[in-house]
Amino acid sequence: MKRTKEDEKWANLLKQGAHGETENRWFTPRVVNRLPEKRPKSYRWVAMLFYLIAFGICTISWFCLLTHNDFTVITVRDIIYLVMLTAMTMLLTLSATTKLLTDK
Repeated sequence: MKRTKEDEKWANLLKQGAHGETENRWFTPRVVNRLPEKRPKSYRWVAMLFYLIAFGICTISWFCLLTHNDFTVITVRDIIYLVMLTAMTMLLTLSATTKLLTDK
């Protein structure tokens, strides 16, 4: 591949913006590449707080559904409510379990 004038222009621009040698001769790019990665801050407690709140809402909803409904006549609204509540509870349980097992 041939180098064009535009390639040389970009190379010069990059060289101008590049950092020069560091004062410490032992601190080389090789050393920088071996440094451990910076770990992101863990906000595990925030996630756990939201899981607890969601679990409380699901528990209260199940309690209301099972105690305040006599189920003599089941309406479409009851079926939709039951399906959505079951799905939310399953998703909550699965996501909280995977979060607890995968987070360190």
